[in-house]
Amino acid sequence: MPEEKVDPLLAIFESVIPYYYEYYYEKFHFRKEEAEQILDRIKVVRLQIIKDPCDPSLGKIAQRLLKSDFAYECPNGESVPWDEDKEKLENARRETLSKNRFRIVALLDFFVWWLTEQRNAPNRGFNGFYVVGP
Repeated sequence: MPEEKVDPLLAIFESVIPYYYEYYYEKFHFRKEEAEQILDRIKVVRLQIIKDPCDPSLGKIAQRLLKSDFAYECPNGESVPWDEDKEKLENARRETLSKNRFRIVALLDFFVWWLTEQRNAPNRGFNGFYVVGP
């Protein structure tokens, strides 16, 4: 999937492994222990995003969300209209992000499901997962 579509996940990965972006152009391995930390972090972040995806307590995750496709593309497929007034544009992006919060949560839920399936697969030694850059 393109980075713009999975930005919320990448932001969560970075919140668990701060140096993750230093390996952006490489294949990065998240070990089993780190995968567990990511699952725990998603549980917390998911609830915050449902309430308010722009919540300042989300820190860098909220900043990344405001730059992601989720802040620029409305649920009906329209784009946020460009406005020269930075404050109006910022408010429009925040409103669009809020409208898309359940799409973000769906992405997080899908990832949790996928990772849980990988972890619990019989006859497979789960050693984490890889993320490959662009």
